[in-house]
Amino acid sequence: MTPPTNLTLSWMRRHEIQACVRQIIVAGGLAFASTFAQPGVVTLNFSGTYDIGGGPVFGLTGAAVPFNYSITYDTSLNTSSVHLSPGDPAGGGSVAGDDFYGYSASGIVGTSLTFGTGTWTVTDLSPRLVGTSVAADLFFNTDIALAVPTHVNALFNILDGGLLLGGLVDLGGGVVAYDSVSVITGEGLGHAIGAVTISSTSTAVPEPGSLILVATAFIALLGCRRSSRTAYSSEEGVRARGFPRLGVAATPHRRIAT
Repeated sequence: MTPPTNLTLSWMRRHEIQACVRQIIVAGGLAFASTFAQPGVVTLNFSGTYDIGGGPVFGLTGAAVPFNYSITYDTSLNTSSVHLSPGDPAGGGSVAGDDFYGYSASGIVGTSLTFGTGTWTVTDLSPRLVGTSVAADLFFNTDIALAVPTHVNALFNILDGGLLLGGLVDLGGGVVAYDSVSVITGEGLGHAIGAVTISSTSTAVPEPGSLILVATAFIALLGCRRSSRTAYSSEEGVRARGFPRLGVAATPHRRIAT
């Protein structure tokens, strides 16, 4: 039997390592891309100051009373498919003057909506209409998984008063757009109104497919280690048969005269 040469064994090991590295790069790259392409959890913050008139609002008075609310939304739980682009009909002769992305209450996983002694929760959310026929639990002017919105239309109602974030205005000619204020009103209350500013932070959420790809990359790594051990064992077997080890030049056997 012709022994394998050093060059042949080196090529075999190099080929196995390169194949393993390719598997890991491909599986890991797919897992990375899939993870960050998926929708995530977004925390939206609404802040500004209220000008309060006509009496206290939930125990607070003043011309520049700060407010700070937040809604945490899991976009993977959104069941609304509503989206209007500017110029799209909204029913009743109305047309959209902004982008309207509809969202369902099912995606709200946390709220912090307190002003003075008043607090609202997701169960107090009242569905909103754009025009006469386009409805969702709340609206933003962007896909919140991809971009920070600058406008919102959401209403929370409790017995003591309502909290409106954003809302709608008629621009004339049936064109409906977002308002940029927050308002608190209610029976027995004064009124609070102020411009609202929106900011957000988001967290990517790996989906099961991403986790499978990560596992595939790990399995490929284990396979590479096993292949490396096998190749080393094969080399040791070659040595056991009297063949030279990789990188060691063959030394011819001399017959000893007797």
